[in-house]
Amino acid sequence: MSNLTSDCSDTSATDNSNNSNGRSRSRIIGIIGGVALLLMFTGLLISTTILLANKHSADQAQLRAAEPRTAQVSAASEVPGTTSTPTRASEVTRSNAGIANLTGTELPKSAANATAQRSFDAALQEAAIATQQVTALEQTFKLPDCVAELQELIQTVRVGFAVGSRQPLLQDMAGARHIATIVADCEPVMVAVEGHSDLTGEEQNNMNLSWIRADAVITHLRDEGFDVKALEPLGFGARKPIDPRVTPEANALNRRVQFHLAPRPGTDAALFAEN
Repeated sequence: MSNLTSDCSDTSATDNSNNSNGRSRSRIIGIIGGVALLLMFTGLLISTTILLANKHSADQAQLRAAEPRTAQVSAASEVPGTTSTPTRASEVTRSNAGIANLTGTELPKSAANATAQRSFDAALQEAAIATQQVTALEQTFKLPDCVAELQELIQTVRVGFAVGSRQPLLQDMAGARHIATIVADCEPVMVAVEGHSDLTGEEQNNMNLSWIRADAVITHLRDEGFDVKALEPLGFGARKPIDPRVTPEANALNRRVQFHLAPRPGTDAALFAEN
């Protein structure tokens, strides 16, 4: 009898052990299955994210490819088809010249014409104000003889340029040197160096070129050792021709730099007042 009880007890213990092992294996299988599902879900999420990112990159590339490309404006084209290397805007314009900053990108024709008009208006207004201020100085103060000498000189001095060129004709620079020499020590006034183009070519290109020509004359004088602090460039494009015809002779006459008197900023004009 005691042996039978012992056998039953062993069998029960064995069954309990087997059940425990089965439950452990089930839990392990469940855990492995859960991990596998988690890995599959994570892989699917990563793959979806990569696909969406690639699609977004492709869409952005297509948008960039569809955008119109801009090209640099040729700043030296008086004749259609004539191009030259553009000069940086900082080399062409001055902060107190009253002109909108000219970038190196090509503008639509209507926008280019509007920009050229604003540039011309600003330069014309500055020249008109300068004339009025000099006239007021003459009426109020006794100006030194150098002012009268400059007024006479600027009536006759012109610097010419070849077609589409930004470099002044060297044979015309003698008068510019004379002006630079006098104005350097003529305290009440400074000289506006006014650039012009002929009537051919695109309007905005001609406006840019006129500024470049004015600046080129000043740069040329500086390189020769002249004091150019009293010289300031202005550009008028083709808006102020000497000869309105479109002929080789008229074009050569209109491609020019001229000079204009303006009051020098910061000058104490009272020094020249009559006692």
